[in-house]
Amino acid sequence: MLLTVFVLSGCTGSQTTSDCAVAIRYDGTTYYEGGFTERSVDPLGRGEMSSCDDTGSDPKGAYFGDDAEKVDVWSFRGYDADQVVGIREEGRVVRVLLAEDLPERARRALRESGLLDE
Repeated sequence: MLLTVFVLSGCTGSQTTSDCAVAIRYDGTTYYEGGFTERSVDPLGRGEMSSCDDTGSDPKGAYFGDDAEKVDVWSFRGYDADQVVGIREEGRVVRVLLAEDLPERARRALRESGLLDE
């Protein structure tokens, strides 16, 4: 997680910011955004969308609240849903999300497979 600390001019305190990558939780696995595609998808189920707390004195970044928004989760034909899933954006665009514990070698293979639009 990338953290940036800055001091506001004219203020005596400091604020911290944190990036909030899109994350979903589906079937016990957390997935983080990896890119976008316009490939065909098949319905998989419902998952929880992360919230973002990216400012203040102790930002959490992306997190799952008790009342997390429910979203439709999609699978990609020919790809293991334990490794990669999607959520629909506008039109035909699908946000690709990679499993949090996916080894770097598998991440690289997914990127090289052509799943993600360049």
